[in-house]
Amino acid sequence: MVNKNALSLAQSVMDAIDGALTVKLKELKPASVTKKWSAWLKKVFDASGVKDAHAHRFRKTFGVDLLIHGAPLEMVSKALGHRNTVITEKFYLRFVPKLQEQLAEHIAKTWQ
Repeated sequence: MVNKNALSLAQSVMDAIDGALTVKLKELKPASVTKKWSAWLKKVFDASGVKDAHAHRFRKTFGVDLLIHGAPLEMVSKALGHRNTVITEKFYLRFVPKLQEQLAEHIAKTWQ
């Protein structure tokens, strides 16, 4: 059975990923783990041709995907560790047109 969601990765990307798997994290100090992780991700992004990429993209993708798939804003806010939903709204809502439309409808109903 073929997975329709599977990605085909270039050999250079696979090599960058394989290189990271050889790092012995238990030998690293906490501060150096972050540096190694960031350096490794940079190699993967470069090999993939992704410009101006950084690890925070995974966090944004996670939050936006949750919202797109119907997770309540309050739950997404908690999952991302935000103090309140205002932060989540400010940085994530703009990527989810469906929620923007719902918000506009609620505002319109409120002022009718």
